[in-house]
Amino acid sequence: MVGNKTYKIIGSALILVVGIYFLTQNPVVVDRTLQNRENISLSKGDVIKPFENFNFEEGSWKAFIVTSSEDQAKLPREGKVFYSEDISILNKIKKEWVFIYTGADVATIQSKFLLYKDNSLIFSSKIAIDKNNNGLQSINYGWLKSKDSDSFISDCMQFKRGYSPVYYFDN
Repeated sequence: MVGNKTYKIIGSALILVVGIYFLTQNPVVVDRTLQNRENISLSKGDVIKPFENFNFEEGSWKAFIVTSSEDQAKLPREGKVFYSEDISILNKIKKEWVFIYTGADVATIQSKFLLYKDNSLIFSSKIAIDKNNNGLQSINYGWLKSKDSDSFISDCMQFKRGYSPVYYFDN
């Protein structure tokens, strides 16, 4: 005969498994990053390559895309946090992520792109990964429209999905 203790153990294990599954599907993200403002003089239509001066061959680099719940529904794959430590992907981003300065701002973007070198935040911006409207929104540049939507989205989709239940981002 199975006792109450066995039911409690099975029930507790089931709750634990469901809880871990839920957290890995919907991780808790603590974002304490701050963007540093730089005075950058640009004219509407200027071509911007924000990563061209980064040497991904030196140091330990890691990029993150943290998607908002609204953007998650638009992505071709599930997940909230995506990351890449792959230098070939980062070098591809350095080469292919070319943007047009619009002179405008897009206030509705909630997803983020974070780039770390040796655990220090090097670059931070909002990111839109939508087939019809994609690019970066930052305090320094405003809205940067991607010049090549297909490669921009393709590069983002090469990031690995993160399964950690908690992410903590800081400068």
